[in-house]
This record gives sequence, structure tokens and C-alpha cells, in this order.
Amino acid sequence: MRNYLEKKEAVPLFRITPGKPLSEVARCVLLSVVVFGLIFSSLSGVFANETSLVFAQSGQEKLLKGDLDGALEEFKKAIAADPGDAVVYNNTASIYLKRGDFKTALTYLEKAVELAPEECVPLTNLGYTYVNLGMKEKAIKAFEKNLLLCPGDPKAASWLEHLKK
Repeated sequence: MRNYLEKKEAVPLFRITPGKPLSEVARCVLLSVVVFGLIFSSLSGVFANETSLVFAQSGQEKLLKGDLDGALEEFKKAIAADPGDAVVYNNTASIYLKRGDFKTALTYLEKAVELAPEECVPLTNLGYTYVNLGMKEKAIKAFEKNLLLCPGDPKAASWLEHLKK
């Protein structure tokens, strides 16, 4: 997969840290996913076909408006149109994360990471999901890989520090 962002450095809009209430963490994850999706959906060549793009953009718009059911429906249509789109798998997982359905989110995030192993956002979300499923060792590995790809990522560093205590 080609690298769509030249710079891996970014100023975080928020910090997800261990100990925050789940609702606050879920909002942060959702915002992270929406920002990730908006960045990548605007770049040519990310989506394999126009049909997938239409569904993915519609899903992102619904997600921003808080229509989780509508967004989920659109993202599933986008996946059907282009099963190789890591961004849409990650965005779909974000809805399940927001709902607290970590097992379903895990399925989508594992696929997103499989399709885009060099992208940090799905790895962070995967690590967070592992934490919530009690899979500490897998979470540590996901956050360590994230930090190899995106050194200095404050979210991954914070979670990793917390998990290694």
C-alpha cells in the first residue's frame, strides 16, 4: 500500500489516555476515525471504484451527524463495492467501538490492519480494542508496532506505558 501522507508527524487534536471514561475514549476514537477517513477519502486512488467512494463519503457524512445506523449501512455497502479498502473497515469498526461491541470491531480492525499494515490509526484502534477485550499481550504488540511506524505517537505511547506497568 502506498504511503498517502508524506509526514507521519501530526499535532494530536486530543489524547486518549488510560483511565478516561469509556464515553470520552469512544468519542476520541470516533473523531480519530472520522478525521482519518476524511483525509484518505479525499485522495485519489484510495477507493477502488466510484461506487465505493459514494457509499464511503455518505457513511462519513452520516457518522459526523451522529447517525451511526445510517453510517454503518453505508460503510457496509462500501465494503461490498470494494473489499480492499482499509479506511472503510476502520470506519466501520469505529461504530462498533462507539457502541462497545469490541468483538465485532476487532474483526473489522484486523482486516483494516491486514490491508494497510503501515497505517497507524487502525493499529491504535486495534490496540485499544485488544485492551477492552482483555488481550493485554496483543495490545502491547499493536501499540509497539504503531510506535515503530509512527514514533512519538502520544496515544500509543500512553497506552503502552500503562500496559507495561
